[in-house]
Amino acid sequence: MSDAPHPQVTVPWATSPGTGDSDDVLPLELPTENPTGVPSVAVPTLTAAPTVPPVTPTRTAPARKRPTAGPSARPTVTVTTTRKPTERPKPSASAKPTPTRTVTKTPTVKPKPTPTKTEAEREAAAAQASNPYSPQQVCNSGGHGSGFYVQRSASFSGGTTYQLYSASSGYNCVVTMKTTDIGKATEVWASLEAQGGGSDSDRGSYKYYAGPVMVYAKGKCVKFAGGGPTDSTGGDWANCG
Repeated sequence: MSDAPHPQVTVPWATSPGTGDSDDVLPLELPTENPTGVPSVAVPTLTAAPTVPPVTPTRTAPARKRPTAGPSARPTVTVTTTRKPTERPKPSASAKPTPTRTVTKTPTVKPKPTPTKTEAEREAAAAQASNPYSPQQVCNSGGHGSGFYVQRSASFSGGTTYQLYSASSGYNCVVTMKTTDIGKATEVWASLEAQGGGSDSDRGSYKYYAGPVMVYAKGKCVKFAGGGPTDSTGGDWANCG
């Protein structure tokens, strides 16, 4: 420890010096000058803090990595060889055979002789020229077979009465066909009688014909009659077969 004197320090609660009372607390007196033998300490003088300029951050772009240039692998080229098909020789076109035309001669058709019509058939044809129905049509629709043909006829003023027969059924048929006022309903009639039994008749206002009247008379004689409002006709016993 050094024997050098220490500086005096005065505190506020110290009393005035010189009272000599040992119990009194004296103020601490600090010498204004350095005591002898104590080195002086230089107190630095504070100066203004230097102004630091603001720092602007600088963005640094990241460095791009460049691809390393190096030898690239070349693709392997595969060469495919296609063989051309062998062309087959085309068959030469052969000449088509010329078809032979066969000429067929048409046989000459000889005209058939026109059958000679009886007087009754001619009258029936004349009546049919103006009347849309024929005596055969009417008798064939009578319900007693077909194949009726005219045996005889008789005319009157305004029409004709026909007697027909069917060999397949054995029936006789009588019908009176109008030759005037065709299509207009006027009085017309027809009758038939077989010798030894059987008769039939029809009378009324008709547009085209009266009948058919039919009687089974195979092997018997028959007679017929017919007419219109002002005239009539007929035939006596006949055709007995």
